[in-house]
Formats: sequence, structure tokens, C-alpha cells
Amino acid sequence: MISVCPLVPMVPESKRAAANGGRVPLAVRDKQRTTSAFTGTYDEGEICKLLAMLSSRMALRRLQRIAVAPLSFTSGATTKVLRDMSTLPRVYVTRQIPPEGLKILQDSGQVQFELWDSDDVPVPRKELLQKVKGVDGLLCVLTEKIDAELLDAAGSNLKVISTMSVGFDHLSLEELKKRGIRVGYTPEVLTDAVAELTVALLLATSRRLIEATHEAKTGGWGTWRTLWLCGYELANSTVGILGLGRIGVAIAERLAPFKVNKFIYADVGPRPELAKAINAEYVTLDELAKQSDFLLVCCALTPETKEICNKNLFSKMKNTSIFINTSRGGVVNQEDLYEALSTGQIAGAGLDVTVPEPLPTSHPLFTLKNCVILPHIASASYSTRNAMSALAANNLLLGLRRQPMIKELKLTLCSDSAFLHFDRTSADARVRCGGREVGRPLFISYPPLSLRSRGPARLEEEEEAS
Repeated sequence: MISVCPLVPMVPESKRAAANGGRVPLAVRDKQRTTSAFTGTYDEGEICKLLAMLSSRMALRRLQRIAVAPLSFTSGATTKVLRDMSTLPRVYVTRQIPPEGLKILQDSGQVQFELWDSDDVPVPRKELLQKVKGVDGLLCVLTEKIDAELLDAAGSNLKVISTMSVGFDHLSLEELKKRGIRVGYTPEVLTDAVAELTVALLLATSRRLIEATHEAKTGGWGTWRTLWLCGYELANSTVGILGLGRIGVAIAERLAPFKVNKFIYADVGPRPELAKAINAEYVTLDELAKQSDFLLVCCALTPETKEICNKNLFSKMKNTSIFINTSRGGVVNQEDLYEALSTGQIAGAGLDVTVPEPLPTSHPLFTLKNCVILPHIASASYSTRNAMSALAANNLLLGLRRQPMIKELKLTLCSDSAFLHFDRTSADARVRCGGREVGRPLFISYPPLSLRSRGPARLEEEEEAS
């Protein structure tokens, strides 16, 4: 594990500092080593240069912890600097996030942060509960469950959580609202990467590329056959999108050059602005299932969308249809999907998300040739992951400074009589409290409806630009 704290000078003896005319003896150590990296006497300007050089070296050495601990000091200016550094907000980072985000935190000089130094293994729950004690901010990823237990362990100092994800089903939003904790997240920056991967998964599934690769490798490639490994093409097809938002539009824009005949979509209501961009037609969920040659799931996971793709939906699909999910695994009933695939109710499925993750290798879906499963890599491009990391870091810093985040979830508490009005779509639906529009619901319901909240609170997402 690596811990990174603000760099401060070590002064063995205050008398020696005064005798050197304000020049400070320094001993800079790597905490995991016994030898000093730098020793000597430095004035205040030289200290700043040394700190900058060491910051750069830390990035190159994967942010190994280099600590320079203070003893005592007589110079008033430097003493003030050290005192300010020692009171910086404490932050815990639950994963070795991509370097752009770490660099922002490190170069900011605004926080002291500790890092779980692994990208392969999540921080153990027990250690996470220990490390968050007393922190002011938390930068997490979607593998960490941020619930009442963790928030209790963190204590009252915790004011900001920044998640490096566009989804937030791993966050207990009601607990966060109750405690007044602000939440940043990372939408939009991954739209292109997810759209590209969705198209790749669709083609791999519909044209049976994984099967074909296996046959070529294992000797199945024999004489040419008229219908061997035939699949389904996009030309003249109908593509259905469940949940039309930025990602759905981006996918459609990439599919259009394949000569798709028609785009249709289902949501809580028509989305004319977005639909116009791709010339898509609004239909009911049942019609989406019946008409689609390719059905792409792009909706959020909420209590209302949990397992919305189930036996009822699959039974209405064509036996030549391809089902693709790059949203969240929880929107699909995997047992029903297995039955639909194994019985030929639908032709194939491509999944980038499952329940659980990782999906056990013994799961029945892995036994099917017509099911392509990827390990949740839709946003896995270098540029996108670095952009997500940078956005998460900036959200955290802005939140700790009590400034508006670049992308923040607005958690709005409504009374029992809050009227939930869905005037257009999952992304544009509005919630009204006492006649006042307060935000956008975090769920999708089918068909379009208006209803009254039955719980003590509704938690809303901040308005975003499309």
C-alpha cells in the first residue's frame, strides 16, 4: 500500500537552522527505505523547487510514499507553511486510479491522501472501514459499497464522496443525503468509449466472431459450407434502444452507416430532441421487443428497472433477434436470458455487465455458444479512463473547497406528498415538490406515468447538458 502526504522539511535541531541564516537542514526519506534520498540545507525557494522535483519523481515511481517529517523550526514563514500543510483535508483513494487523477490530487497541494495501491484487487472491506476513519473526502470506484456501515466508520468529518463511475448504484444515496454528504460522479466522458464497445460487442455476437475464432484455432475450419457460422447483418434491420440518452444516441450514430433501416426506442416517454438526431421512433416496451432485430439496453439500474429484461420481454422478441447489454447487469434476469438463449427464443446475446461481477466461470451462460460475455470493459480506453480519473479528482477537490463540482449528483429530499411528474423521459423527467420542480428522478418506469412518492425521500440527479 502507498500513502502520499504533503512534503514537509525535517529539522533535527532548531539551533542549527538559525545558525544557517534561515537555511533549513533537510533529510528526505522514502518511508520504505532507511537511507535518505536528499540531505543538505535549503532556503525557502529551494525547498519549493525540491518539492516540485520530488512530486514529479513520485509520479514516475508510481507515487511511492516519500515523507519528510518535521521536528521543529524557527523560521516564521516556513512554520506557517508547515502548519497549513498539516491541517489539509484527509482523503482516502480506494484504488490505484489512472495517473491523470492522481497527478491532479498530488499537484493541487490541497489535500493529503492515502491510496490503496492496487488496480487488480479491491481494498478489503475490513481495511476500507479502518482507513476511512476521520477522512474528509473519499474517492472510490464502483466496487466499493458506500453504505451506512462505511459512513458510520468514516464519521462526521466525511463531507465529499467522488466516484470514478457514471453509475451510482453502489452508493446509498438516502444515507448520503441524510448526512449532508456531497457526491461527484463521471458521466459524459465515457460516452464515446461505451458506444464503440457496444457496436463491437453487437458485431461480435451477431456475426459469431468468438465462435469463428474458436473453430479456426481448434481445427473446426474444414471445407467451405453454405450456412456454416452464418449470422445476422445490420443492413435493412431495425435497431431498438431501451433507454435513449447520450450513449444510446452515440451508438445509433455509429450504427447508421451500416444501412440500418430504422431506429426505435422505449423510455418513460418520447424524447423528440434526441430522437430527431438519429431519426428514431418512440414505441412501447412491448413493441420494442417485437420489432427489434437488435435490442440494445442503455438504461440505468434502479428499483424500477431491476430485471426489466426478463422472460416477458424475451418471449416477445424474434427468434432471430440479438440482445445486447452494456448498461448494468441488474437490469437483466440472467436465468430468463439463459432459457431464451438455450431454447432458441432469441438468436444471441452480448453482455458487458453481469450479476455478480465477475461472473463465476461455472455460470450456465458461459456454456452457450450464442452468448458473448465481456468483463465490464465498455469504458476501458486509456483516454477515457484517464478522463474519468481526472474528473473524479477535480470533483473531489472542488467539493472539499465547498465549490460547485463539475459533475455532481444533486440529492433532493422531498416530503411524502412530493408529486413525481414524468413529462418526457428517464433523462428529462422532472420531480416536483410542493409545486416546485426540483430535479430528475433516478429511475425509469414503464409505461409513462405520474405517481406520488411512497417513501420519506426521493433522491434526484442534477440536471445535465445533453
